[in-house]
Parts: sequence; C-alpha cells; structure tokens
Amino acid sequence: MQNNRILIADDEPEIGEIISAVAEDIGFEATFVQEGDKVVARVATLDPSIIVLDLRMPGADGVEILRELARSGCTARIVLISGMDQRTLNTVESLGKDKNLDIIGTLTKPMYPEQIEDALKPYLNSESQAAPAPVPDSTVWEKEYGPSVYFAPQQLLGVNGENGGNGGNGKSGGNGESGGELRRVALEIGWRLDGGGELRGDELFQWAGEKQLAKGLLTLLLIEALQQWQQLGEGARKLQFVLPLASDMLKDNSLIKVITETTRRFGFPATNLVIETEEAGINESGSGAIEALSRLRIAGFKTAFITETDSEKLLTLIDKLPMDEIVVDMSFLKGKQGFESNMELEFSYSSLTSMARRKQVKTSARGVSTLHIAEFVRRCQFDWAEGPEIAAQTPISELARYGT
Repeated sequence: MQNNRILIADDEPEIGEIISAVAEDIGFEATFVQEGDKVVARVATLDPSIIVLDLRMPGADGVEILRELARSGCTARIVLISGMDQRTLNTVESLGKDKNLDIIGTLTKPMYPEQIEDALKPYLNSESQAAPAPVPDSTVWEKEYGPSVYFAPQQLLGVNGENGGNGGNGKSGGNGESGGELRRVALEIGWRLDGGGELRGDELFQWAGEKQLAKGLLTLLLIEALQQWQQLGEGARKLQFVLPLASDMLKDNSLIKVITETTRRFGFPATNLVIETEEAGINESGSGAIEALSRLRIAGFKTAFITETDSEKLLTLIDKLPMDEIVVDMSFLKGKQGFESNMELEFSYSSLTSMARRKQVKTSARGVSTLHIAEFVRRCQFDWAEGPEIAAQTPISELARYGT
C-alpha cells in the first residue's frame, strides 16, 4: 500500500516543528514524537512510509531504536539526523543497513528546510518496500586484600610541542596549565590476593570474564573511582577518566546500562569519561562492539581506539569507526636505535596528528617510557601522552590540584 505518512522522532520541539512543516508543505502527513522509548510503538500503530530519527533522545537512543525496528520487521525508509559529527551518523547508518533497515540518508544539525525537502521529496507517494533482508608505588585507597584503584596521569602536550600538561611526578612533566582543557587520568583496578600478590588490568578482567564476573568488576572499579572523585569537591571538576575496556566486553549491550547508570548515580559528566579499547579487537568482535561504542558515544561518552598499526592505515580508521581519539602505542620505539632522527618516521606521525586534528579527532601516545620517546611525541604534536616518563601512578588526592 502507498502512504505519505511520516514519523519525526526528535527530542527538540523546534526541530520537530521545522521538519513537520516542510514535510506537510510537500504533501506528507506528519506525526511528531519526542521520547525515544515511544518510537517503536508509534511506528507499529502509524505504519509510516518514512521515519526521521534523531540519534540522541531520552528513553532510548537511535541505535537502540534501530535494533528494535529491525526486530519488528520495519520496512519504512529511515533518515538519520543528529547534532553529532558525520562519522557517528555514518557508523549508525552502516549498523542500520547491516540489520536490513532501509536507511536512505543522514542530516546533520543545524539543517536548512531545503535540505529536509531534498531528503524527503523523492519518496513522496512512493510505496514502502521491504529492504533486503613500571609497577606503581602508590594507590589512592590502600587495602590489604580485595580491590584497589590506580590512577595514571596523562600529560597534555601543546600543539607546538610545548609542555602544557598534568606534570606531577613525571620526569618530563612540569606544571603547565592548559586553559579550559580537562586533566586526564587512566583508571586501572587491581585485586590483592589472599596469599599475597595482585591481579591487575587485562589479567584480572580475563579471569573475571571466565568466571562471568566482568560486569561486576567493572561496576566495582567505577564505584571505587567515582566515590573518591566525589570527595574531591571543586578539585574534581576538570578531571577526566580514561576507562580501558576489552572489545569482547563491549559485545554485551547491558554494559551500556552499567556505565550510564553508575556515572549518573555519582553525578559524573558523561563527557568526562573516555572509553578506551583495542582497535584490532573491535574488528574481530564485529558490529556488536561498534554498535555499543556508537551508543556510548550518543550518550555523551568519549571513545578512543588503541592501535599499533602504521599511520597510513590509521587515517582510514578515522572515518570508519565512531571515535573521538586515536591512541598509538609507542612502546615499539623503546630500544630502537636512531628513531629520534628518523625524519620519515616523524613526518608520518606528524601527518597523522595533523590530519586527525582537522577531523576533530585527538591523538594520544601511550608507552612513553624514555625521554627520547617523550621528545619524539612532542615534536609529532600528539595531544596527550601517557607512560612512565610522563608520570607515575598517583593517589587521586594528589590529582585534585590538576582540577583547579
């Protein structure tokens, strides 16, 4: 059956009114909904030929809505809209098409009436068709047994290679300010064993995964870190946490609820949490992990991808993955003779940081373990750096001064 019904889903009334007015002017019957958790039900009752869907809505985000529409066998054509960057729209568009949804286009806010008309008019009076189917020396909260959270400061590097970062107790730190920039710290959890010793990082989460305790452990890590963050008062306002997550954990959609609800419970801003994961693991995990990262990004969290690949390939990843940041592991330079005078290598990474900056993607260097590596990443104009040469792991009480 042919119909000209269009469902517009957006939490901003003014946007909904503009799209409705344009749609009605060209002959559509427009219905507007503002709550994400009502979209699927409205589609079922209205049976629209076109859905205009905002990615960020209360109740349910765009990725979640697309998943439910696919499950219900939705055959409507879909236009995705968002105030976020085009990379996020492209990623979600690919996720929708992978689920056999008929995604016909994307629009970035702010949008003009003629853009809306151009996107909708070709489908007026058209028939809706189904688409083809170093070891730390201190911790913030010392415990004899059980969990302990560790904090590793990251240094903000100036665009021209000047130090403007966290400083603290690193050999090449300093106490430079960064204007309005956040001060960052990477989180890591350890578990002190009854018989002595400690499980840390990937080893601990691998064990927890085998015992089906990974989400509980992640929740504990966040609660421990955020409880201490909360106690810092004004000193906490500019602290940003970097949370490392294994790519296989991201395949579990309930993880999004764990992170969202835990941070919300403590009043921790979503933009102050960076979700960091291995790029290679994402490719192996498939669209499930990319879907989770897209949803986290839509919810306001930042995403970062760790890679050891060459810089030429990295440039292609910027448009492929829902990323805010590329993290390059520079530990391969340790023991490599003459890299500091290798102009080709320096040009390669300088080109990467320059291109990423143009695309509003930050670049970070991890594994900065020697003074030569620290100087190299400064010359290449990375945005952030982390490693033993930057700063030792530090109690959070000592980080409070970074937020002032």
